[in-house]
Order: sequence, then C-alpha cells, then structure tokens
Amino acid sequence: MESPGQANFPKKRADIPNRFRIHHLVPDDVSETIDLPETVENFHAVQPLGEGEWLLVRGRADDEEDRNAHIYDGTGRHVRSFHAGDGIQEVQTTKDGRYG
Repeated sequence: MESPGQANFPKKRADIPNRFRIHHLVPDDVSETIDLPETVENFHAVQPLGEGEWLLVRGRADDEEDRNAHIYDGTGRHVRSFHAGDGIQEVQTTKDGRYG
C-alpha cells in the first residue's frame, strides 16, 4: 500500500520465484542467452564480470548479513554471494572484473 508523500522502495524478494534471463552480445555481434535458476530474489541491476561471470544485485538489503549481490557463471550456475550495501541504485563493473 502506498501513502502519498512517502518513499516507495522496490521489493527485496518476490512472492513467487522469478526466472531471469541474460541476453548479451558476444564477438561478431552474436547474441547469447543465459537462463538463471529460479529465485525469490528481485534483482535490480546486472553487469558483466571478467571470466564470463555476471553480477546481479538487489538494490535493498535487510542488514549487513543480507547477501544482496550474486555472481553467476556463463552457464547460469550461482557461484557466490556477498553483501553489497543498502540503497543501491546503480552498479558498474570494469573489463577486468572489478565492481563497485
């Protein structure tokens, strides 16, 4: 329920599992698709990392123990997670796989 004049935040988690798909171009303008496993996470940003990995981030976190950043490999397998902070609006990565 929204209240006029109150902040509106995106949902951290879905009521039913999400199915995310990453579409991207590889050399020679070939399109590639990566299907991720179902998750209740609501990702708000995605960026490529080095070594064919992908960083997906949920913009809100409950606390410092809430791992709201997830890394997937090129086959869609979940590799690792970490806490990226709360109130994330944008995510940027570098060609050598650094993020911030």
